[in-house]
Amino acid sequence: GYTIAWAAPIVSSSTLVSGLGAGIYSVTVVDAAGCSQTQAITLSNSTAPVISFTQSNIGCFNACTGSIVAVGTSTAAPITYSWSNGSTSQTVTGLCKGIVTLTVTAGGCSSIQTFTLTDKPSMQLSLSNVIQPKCNNDCNGVITLIPSGGTLPYTFSWSPGAATVNPD
Repeated sequence: GYTIAWAAPIVSSSTLVSGLGAGIYSVTVVDAAGCSQTQAITLSNSTAPVISFTQSNIGCFNACTGSIVAVGTSTAAPITYSWSNGSTSQTVTGLCKGIVTLTVTAGGCSSIQTFTLTDKPSMQLSLSNVIQPKCNNDCNGVITLIPSGGTLPYTFSWSPGAATVNPD
């Protein structure tokens, strides 16, 4: 006879084990002469969907402009999408900074993908120099603005438009 020993998590000395999920299982069989043979067996789920995606993070601080386009592929149909924000389409838009989870289901099997959406750093504006006009109707006032954070390069738009701009 043979002695059969399955590696954990299987606890059995039988030639038949059942109720197994996808994974790699190992069994060692020893014969009456003490000779042994170990075999690794890979069980895979061919119907479990595979998720590919394109993620666009948020362009400005604290905006909700993120988006994700996901495509689930499987040998089973139909493929369904369920997002943590309640959407059931392949594409979600208007996403804010944070975590979004997608569950794609096909043939009774599901795959889960978690996404972390990020935004840009907050833009800060400070004034390093403000000189008031000397007299009424003079146009010799000065404002020196120092932007930081956000995303370079900066674009300046002064109001009223007659101001002289020196972005140095």
